[in-house]
Amino acid sequence: MSMILGLLPAVESGIINPGTVICDGKTGVSGAGINPGAANTYPARYDNTNTYKEGRHQHLVEVETILNRFAGSGEYKIMFVPQIVPMNRGILTTIYCDPASPCDTKKLIELYSEYYCKSPFIHVTDKSPSTASVRGTNRCLIYPCLDSRTGKILIVSVIDNLMKGQSGNAVQNANIRLGLDQQTGLNLNPFYP
Repeated sequence: MSMILGLLPAVESGIINPGTVICDGKTGVSGAGINPGAANTYPARYDNTNTYKEGRHQHLVEVETILNRFAGSGEYKIMFVPQIVPMNRGILTTIYCDPASPCDTKKLIELYSEYYCKSPFIHVTDKSPSTASVRGTNRCLIYPCLDSRTGKILIVSVIDNLMKGQSGNAVQNANIRLGLDQQTGLNLNPFYP
């Protein structure tokens, strides 16, 4: 979800080069699944991080399918490296790609703000967000910018994987299907710590 929401405006507008997308996804232990195991215990996770399912993550097919459905041209094949970090919940996705046409941070923020202007749970920011900013909410915070030194587009997207990634998304979709305001029961403030 964090990758899709972070990439969709850029993909649909054609502002990025399809063959250059690299996603780095940092997830809490809850993102590694529900099956218990020694690798998911506090002693194993404390002060430790590692990659897993590099290039073969189960959500990669879903992400590429959705992006290619919205792409004007070119085929999106994404390099995705998920990492488990020592936190319980949350996903911070950092996306790197080459622009297909000239742009700057102001143009990217305007593009994303316009694209998501009617999406109550997706907020475009002018600085890099943290997972604490969305913990316990159905929100996604996105910061798109241009790295002027390298000329690459950088997109940071954060969600609470237990809300926006799972239960909150389910409630939002149920609200829509039942004809309710999609925000019903989901206007929650982040809780931290």
